[in-house]
Amino acid sequence: MVFLITGPDTYRARLKLRELKDKFLKEVDPSGLNMRTVNGATLTLEGVRHYLESQPLLARRRLMIFENVLSHKKLEVLEAVFGALEREQERKEGEDNIVIFFEGEEPTTKNHLHAWLVKHAHLLRFALLQGRELEQWVEDEWRGRGRRIDPRAVKRLIVSTGNDLWKLSNEIQKIDAYLEAGVMMDEKAVALMAEEPFDDNIFSFTDAVIGGDLKKSAPMLMEHLARELAPQQLIALLEKQLRVLLLLAEAPASRSAPTLPGIHPYMVKRLWATARRSDIKRLKKIYADLMKVDIDLKSSTGDFKTLLLTFLTKSSLNQS
Repeated sequence: MVFLITGPDTYRARLKLRELKDKFLKEVDPSGLNMRTVNGATLTLEGVRHYLESQPLLARRRLMIFENVLSHKKLEVLEAVFGALEREQERKEGEDNIVIFFEGEEPTTKNHLHAWLVKHAHLLRFALLQGRELEQWVEDEWRGRGRRIDPRAVKRLIVSTGNDLWKLSNEIQKIDAYLEAGVMMDEKAVALMAEEPFDDNIFSFTDAVIGGDLKKSAPMLMEHLARELAPQQLIALLEKQLRVLLLLAEAPASRSAPTLPGIHPYMVKRLWATARRSDIKRLKKIYADLMKVDIDLKSSTGDFKTLLLTFLTKSSLNQS
């Protein structure tokens, strides 16, 4: 039995790997003597014979895990692995060894081994979660800890971490340890415990959107997406800044920026000048249009780039 586990979401990929290892230890070899993990980059021809053709010890099968072997520089090693897997297919089901190939990234240069794995292995590809799937993952994590969660807190947590599940998991553990048992996870807890990202490029992007400057906002949008910023994270960042702008625009006239509960002082200070020169009706219209994009993105009714570019174009046409 052969598995190929790959994809940029290494968090879920590692969870699946651990699940398979635990299953082997429980059902086949509790001692772990027949389970080995091999660094693919250091694999040799002798290693291929040792790891893939040796008989199990006091168990009916072995579990071999090869990490990043597909990027091996020596073709003869890859061909040897390919040949060993072909011979492994001749074993009886239940007596064959379990071989797992764990690849952070699939190779751009194809070879016999990669082609064989794609065709014959149990292929498990883990793409980065986006939109509603990402929010659902966060909600499930909190439910698994026995906590209720405010939907606004989910958005704010994603703003802080993006779709990096390693970071999200760490933040969830940290906040959960801080909260008392049975307490709902809300925005206040996220604001207090989660790291707050401040990217001046996002502030500039917001200024361009509010100003209806499509020549600036469109290239900046593509730049943010090229930096692998998840569309849902970009929308959440922009939504938060627009919400703060609305609060500031509705605040009593003052020469200095007010204090807004739950909002970082730096963000308030950075957006204060923009709020003072912005029309509140326009801000509300842009905010409503952005929320429509958010809904469309979650329901997958359109390509995210098209949705965001349409939003920017609409913002520029509605400039007052």
